[in-house]
Amino acid sequence: MSEDIEFPAWLHEPGLLAAQEMYRRLALLEERVACLETFGVAKPASVEVGPSSSVVIAVPAWGEAYIRRAVDHVIPAVKAAVKEDGEPATIVVHTDAPARFIKLSDELCRIECRPFTHHKEFHKALTAAHLDVIEKAKIGSIVILLNADIVPSIELVTFARRAFNGENRIIASVAPRCLVTNEPPPVGAAAKDLLKWAWRNRHPVTEDLVWGRGKSTLPTMLFFEKGGEVTLHCFHLHPFALLKDERTLKFKGTIDDDVLGNYDERKREICYLTNAEIGFAELSPASLYGTRFKSADLIREEHVINYGRNYIPVHIRNFRHPLRITGDGPVTVHPAVTAIAAKMQQHADRRYGVGRR
Repeated sequence: MSEDIEFPAWLHEPGLLAAQEMYRRLALLEERVACLETFGVAKPASVEVGPSSSVVIAVPAWGEAYIRRAVDHVIPAVKAAVKEDGEPATIVVHTDAPARFIKLSDELCRIECRPFTHHKEFHKALTAAHLDVIEKAKIGSIVILLNADIVPSIELVTFARRAFNGENRIIASVAPRCLVTNEPPPVGAAAKDLLKWAWRNRHPVTEDLVWGRGKSTLPTMLFFEKGGEVTLHCFHLHPFALLKDERTLKFKGTIDDDVLGNYDERKREICYLTNAEIGFAELSPASLYGTRFKSADLIREEHVINYGRNYIPVHIRNFRHPLRITGDGPVTVHPAVTAIAAKMQQHADRRYGVGRR
């Protein structure tokens, strides 16, 4: 095996001795891998997913209000999705009321309760629960990350299994906020039907984010409605499912903040649910409006740009992708989205460097 490595021209610049050494080591490693393959020793296989791949579903639920939503709506919807898939799954519930959940186990869905980590901030406890499920899942597992107030459609597991058979490694979307009124969320519904319910029962917070009439002071996402077509653009996409592989996920906030930054869009690792392949609905109390979420002036481009002035590149990348809520026509991008993303990208390029996505 040769130690004489020919460097590319740019590595002959002064001051690049460390880079030359790294290049040399990588080149030698490639030679050794090729040699092993010649003698019948294959390099490690890529993670594959199939009918036997295990499914682990996180539904952290503590506090009476969230426990009720999980027991009454979320767990039944998850079990319907698992039944549709036909393969056994484990539902992991971080909770302070394990007895309420253990009894919901059946032959396809084994419910495993784990203690949750107490934090003064709710979102830190939520992050800890999701991270615990990800870290303890086996390589090759399908890991689904829900909350106690997020109802999924029946395609949840079957679509994830199909997506991960290809290049996709993570599935991203948003659960619109909804009110539970006299019309409860449908359990075991197709994505288009669940999302129609979600839009019909949309929360005032959601209505206040509709472009052209919304006045929210927290424009973290925008809905665009025209006729029967509703699309959504969001800076913080929720990674609802991922294929557990060898990578170490690095993130600072909750999973909808920066987990997607660990995945390469250019390699098609991210599956954006542009055509509502799976639907989600977040069940929120009416009291949410007027406390954390408030109204002011009509939302304009400059409001969104100013609010997101500290967003990192992955947030802008998320925002560019349209997500269907209702409708059957082509999914289009509103000109306001293009303008907002372009201006925010200019700011991000100055702050983080050109080309960061």
